[in-house]
Amino acid sequence: MNRAKIVFIIFGLLCLFLKIYFISISNPHLLFCYDEQRNYTIAANHAQGKGYGIYDEKMANHYRLSAFHTSSTVFLDQFLISAHIPQRTAVIVFYILSTTLYLLAVFYFYRILQTLAVPPAITYTATAIFALYPSVTYAVGPIYHYDNIVMPLHVINFYYLLQWIKRRPVTLTNKVLLLLSITLCCFLRSQVLVLYFLTGCLLLFIYLKNLVTTKHADLHIPIFLTGLAISIVLVYIPTLIKNKSMFNAYIISTQSGYEFLQGHNGFQKGNFKTPYPNTPLNLYVRSREPLIDSMDEYTESKVRSQLAWEWIKAHPGKECFYILKKTARYFMPENANLSHIKSVFRYHPFNIFVHFVFIVSILLLLLKHRSVLYSQEVLLLGIPVIASILLSVIYFFDFRLRYHAEPFIIILAAYLATRYNSLKSE
Repeated sequence: MNRAKIVFIIFGLLCLFLKIYFISISNPHLLFCYDEQRNYTIAANHAQGKGYGIYDEKMANHYRLSAFHTSSTVFLDQFLISAHIPQRTAVIVFYILSTTLYLLAVFYFYRILQTLAVPPAITYTATAIFALYPSVTYAVGPIYHYDNIVMPLHVINFYYLLQWIKRRPVTLTNKVLLLLSITLCCFLRSQVLVLYFLTGCLLLFIYLKNLVTTKHADLHIPIFLTGLAISIVLVYIPTLIKNKSMFNAYIISTQSGYEFLQGHNGFQKGNFKTPYPNTPLNLYVRSREPLIDSMDEYTESKVRSQLAWEWIKAHPGKECFYILKKTARYFMPENANLSHIKSVFRYHPFNIFVHFVFIVSILLLLLKHRSVLYSQEVLLLGIPVIASILLSVIYFFDFRLRYHAEPFIIILAAYLATRYNSLKSE
């Protein structure tokens, strides 16, 4: 066994130790996070004949029908309940799976940089930064939510997508696994539908471009995209039927209108704040719509969305400022402020370094050699960043949204800096 493999194994064991350590201090009692506990409670209420509802404190003995937090995952909770699997057991299995995927993501992150021909020293450094990145190790990574399954899968998925667009061999088995992996990501976290929709658009564009220019386009691309679209629709059919029965509308979730208003109002300045009943925003909503508490969740979501649109039309200047503010907040070297970690770690040197290299490299390449930014590799790897910024602007900045893009910010920082240096020296 050569020295590189020994170092890689030792580093992997170190990463595994750190992952287990931060899980132990962030979730010592092996509990569901708030969002998933709420979904589990809804599934339990349904099992008791109370419908897909949550207890409404404003109305005695009333259960309000709910499809708020990625409501498709409630079916996983129903399985746990029907199979009599304790929550702690489910959490342990989750952590085993998410930790395994984390280690695989570190390996595929390394392979992506190799594919991009990034020099070995920079490849090793960037891989180590990703493996020890604050959001991955302690800010988001140790929490029980499905982002910690989806984010590592993004890295693996984009490795194979990168191989594909570079016309390197990808076996039929890997293409099928890629389709299933993307479908699982979309099922567990509906917001990544935007990410993979943009990815599909890019793949289709590449296919059509090759068809027109070379007459030798890869026919597997439209077949794959068609199969992926069908697969995603199929996994969402139970959710659409469930929500149609509750709200008479084919929707994935009711959350959108609530979060849209969170990011577009005159009280919170584009930021998220926990929606307690007596916050200025909620008091304003009740002043505009006195019957809001008697509405079902979907109707309330539509009302809140309409109020957000009215505010945007009435305050275009502030809306433009909020867009700039949310984008700037996205690139602040800041991490979630969690109680189990000292606040000194909120601003981390890794974030500062990566964001600085990423932004400076893009600016330098825009001034000269901007064609690099339009290459297929950069466009593909930039999609997770573009998608998370887009969602941050539409709703509000959230660390869990940026979490899905952070591996690709690091990859692009390493690759673009390398490309600029090589072009400058020519």
